[in-house]
Amino acid sequence: MEVTFSYKNNCVIAELRGELDHHSGEHVKKELKKEIEKDLAGNLILECSKLTFMDSSGLGIILGRYKELRAKKSKMILCGLRPNIKKVINLSGVDKIIKCYPDLKIAIKAVKEEY
Repeated sequence: MEVTFSYKNNCVIAELRGELDHHSGEHVKKELKKEIEKDLAGNLILECSKLTFMDSSGLGIILGRYKELRAKKSKMILCGLRPNIKKVINLSGVDKIIKCYPDLKIAIKAVKEEY
């Protein structure tokens, strides 16, 4: 599992690559937490187009970071969800809590317009 960060329009963009499960979860959690604590940008976009698998551990990591951001009055957005990841997000109800967009370009535009 690999996480890379970039910054645009008051957002941290975290690109997730690989499998987000109980094996890789702690690494991803630490990386995201470290970036959130830097407080360089107000919002976090998780770019998931290269995320190939996610289990309940991955959902827990995403929801945990969502709560941290919400406490700071910041937002989290998911984008680029593959069909298998989107199914997990939808079945768990996370899509009712965290906004999801088809791709990064649309997510960045939404941040500019909505936040």
